[in-house]
Amino acid sequence: MTDASDLVVQELLETARTADEFIGRQQIETWAEILRGRPPKEVFEALFGVFAVQDGMAQQAAGELLLEIRPACPLKLFDAIKRILPTWNVSVEELIEYFQAIAGRDALLQALAEVRAQQLSERELVALDTVHYWLSAFNQGYTSRRSL
Repeated sequence: MTDASDLVVQELLETARTADEFIGRQQIETWAEILRGRPPKEVFEALFGVFAVQDGMAQQAAGELLLEIRPACPLKLFDAIKRILPTWNVSVEELIEYFQAIAGRDALLQALAEVRAQQLSERELVALDTVHYWLSAFNQGYTSRRSL
């Protein structure tokens, strides 16, 4: 794993680990510029991987980058949602906004219903409810921090 996307994610993780409060917009834009030149599947896999193993600031930056670059999701939406539920930091609304942007609200709601039909942990149920919360907020005109 030494492609440019992985190197950006390694830098993102190190920056998140050592940052005091947040990763600045200028840094996000620098990483986005690098990632735009990479294959979409590579970009998705590198950034989406952050949601499986990291929390907090790293997920925030990865969510902003996914939303900014919007690489196609090579996974079925059901699989992507199911994969992130155990570790997703529910305050990172950019990931949900990304899913809605690439798949559409109806497809996202359908995938959420399919996931809900599965046996889920308490943590996964809370995360799933939070996805619905963010979708409701977006429907009422809320824009993510990235948009502000």
